[in-house]
Amino acid sequence: MKKFFVILILILCLSPGGVQAYEKYEARMLNDLIAYTYQSEKIFSDLKWALDYCDNFNKNKTWENLQIARAAVTTSKRFIEKYKMPKLEMTPDDYSKFMKRGLDFGIMTTLDKDFKAAQITLLNTCNALSAALITDIFLVNNWKVCEHKFAIERRLADLNIKYLANFANRVLNDLNDQEITKKFNNLLKDSCSETSSFQIKELREIKGLKQAEARDKLEASAQNILDQIHAKGMEENKILGTATDNLNATKYALDKKDFESMRKNIMHIANTPAKIIYKSWIDLKDAFYYWQEDGKIIQTPEPGTKLTRMPDGCRISINGVSAAQIKEYAQDLKKQGVPYLAMKEDGGKLKIYYILKGSSEFVISHENNQAEIWLTKNPVHFVPILYLSLMQK
Repeated sequence: MKKFFVILILILCLSPGGVQAYEKYEARMLNDLIAYTYQSEKIFSDLKWALDYCDNFNKNKTWENLQIARAAVTTSKRFIEKYKMPKLEMTPDDYSKFMKRGLDFGIMTTLDKDFKAAQITLLNTCNALSAALITDIFLVNNWKVCEHKFAIERRLADLNIKYLANFANRVLNDLNDQEITKKFNNLLKDSCSETSSFQIKELREIKGLKQAEARDKLEASAQNILDQIHAKGMEENKILGTATDNLNATKYALDKKDFESMRKNIMHIANTPAKIIYKSWIDLKDAFYYWQEDGKIIQTPEPGTKLTRMPDGCRISINGVSAAQIKEYAQDLKKQGVPYLAMKEDGGKLKIYYILKGSSEFVISHENNQAEIWLTKNPVHFVPILYLSLMQK
């Protein structure tokens, strides 16, 4: 990231052709702009990468594609969470200098807060996607809501990247320096390809217009993008209502013991491994998925890399669960026909080992109200007890 800042300062301060006239405060402002654009595009692109694998599962509902989609979403969340907006370089004195030139760049003062707000929104989106890939994969009507949600989230990501491009164009239009615009756009093309493609298209639309006319067109475009984002948000709220209706319909069918209609609503996933019941305290949303090489765990890939095979296993970390709850769960699994291979207790440490038909293996460990479930070979499929009941009826 730092290399982009250094390159930009060199472009602004050292290049021939009149650019030397720009002072350091212009460089600082544009450094803030490129940093904000780069980090913002990154988080939206990471989400879109995860959505690609959600779409793959949607097109071909296999266990392999489901595991890859789950791994992609949790990986995307982990990376989005760690990104930070660099400290803004512009000073109050810089803003004053722009104001004396009749340029109000007050919109630049909130870039760090704007980035943080977008980051929080996308982390919530990742949580929602993870939940969908865990709890909404059992009934067809629930999954149809998820299909719609995936499409909305992708469109929102594209609109936000488009807004980044528009924002940069509005700043550059106010600066009104073609040389600076050209050099800035070249840098953007190298570091923010998605934003750059939108930006270039918009620049073509305002080419030949006077500065004031271009500003009006760009501001109208900004409002149009914001209106579309708002409309998609309203659409998302509407499908949440559909999800609630589906839940009520399921409860009604349960009350009426209409198991036949519920069985018809079951979503089938090919190649699923052993199915075992899960408890509410088993939270799969933040599971750590991993791949192995030569029997050793390798680092999970970064967003943007191509995932060609499903993870070899995953680790589920659980806080605030007692040893008694773990043992009770072991008894529930035994009643389901899933006895443990071995249970070991030593000095407050508990470990339960399982090997299931189909060569699925997993281990549950517990110590100090913290538990871990390691799915070490052919990960099992955690399912609600209702799902198992319907499959057996």
